Amino acid sequence: MITEDSFFYLPNLYTFQNGNAFYGSFRGLRFYVEVVDNAPELNLETDAARALRAQVWLGEYCMEESEMLASVYFPLDEQGYESLLVWLDQQYQCFILAAQQDAAEAEKGV
Repeated sequence: MITEDSFFYLPNLYTFQNGNAFYGSFRGLRFYVEVVDNAPELNLETDAARALRAQVWLGEYCMEESEMLASVYFPLDEQGYESLLVWLDQQYQCFILAAQQDAAEAEKGV
């Protein structure tokens, strides 16, 4: 599982609370995390209207040249940050491992 202490790198929560965004990758999974003022899916109060938005894609191309596979919002707090890490792990499990299994099966001729 991807965690804050693993070899997978995601800046700490304070980086995002200061309004910074982050591009990253983990073994073929590309992702972008940014702070947004409106998160329509979260129904946040006006005092806590900022949220984290994460997007993922596969491949070697930049975000603008790629098809987004998933996009989701999280509250801009400790629980939201932890949920973001779990979600990124799920995306890795879903897309990368599935692609590796498909490649292995194709190699075997299944």
